[in-house]
Amino acid sequence: MTSRLIVNSIRHTGASSDAITLDNSGNITCNGTATGFGGGKILQVVESAAISSQVTTSSTTFQDTGISVSITPSASTSKILVLAVGSAYIQGNSYNVKGEIRVLRDSTEITRTDHGYDSGTNGFGARLALSFNMSRLDTPNTTSSITYKTQIRLAGTNYSPDIRVPSLLNNSDGGKYGGSRIQLLEVGA
Repeated sequence: MTSRLIVNSIRHTGASSDAITLDNSGNITCNGTATGFGGGKILQVVESAAISSQVTTSSTTFQDTGISVSITPSASTSKILVLAVGSAYIQGNSYNVKGEIRVLRDSTEITRTDHGYDSGTNGFGARLALSFNMSRLDTPNTTSSITYKTQIRLAGTNYSPDIRVPSLLNNSDGGKYGGSRIQLLEVGA
């Protein structure tokens, strides 16, 4: 047997206005804060702009790539899903050329590739194009503005290497390539 409750609104006996109203199409309007239903709702999404010029470094110290985006969480209990995607390449004049890419929240590292690039053969130059795809569910515990960014560095300086992150470029068909970005999704607790 099926039970049915037919109402237009719901109000607590001590309240001065309806907490929930329903229209003729079954749409629900909540005039308060819904609690006890669990988390997981996406509260906001922000994305970085693509960099306008290539970033290159020969340093073993992490350098900014210019890929960054800020977000102000709406609650201190929110989590931030960080998605960093893009392309890079390393070039040296022999084999065993390595580098790293990492993601920071303000000045705190939250994830990185680990010596992710190694190419070439003995006596020949190495040039390895690659993509990166890093994700992290971060817990910043703040309602202040925070900035996420990527950095690159070489893991060693043998064979005069450098590591590069290209800009967003047009190909001959009018499409785009390169375009490394960070996307942030605030997830409600």
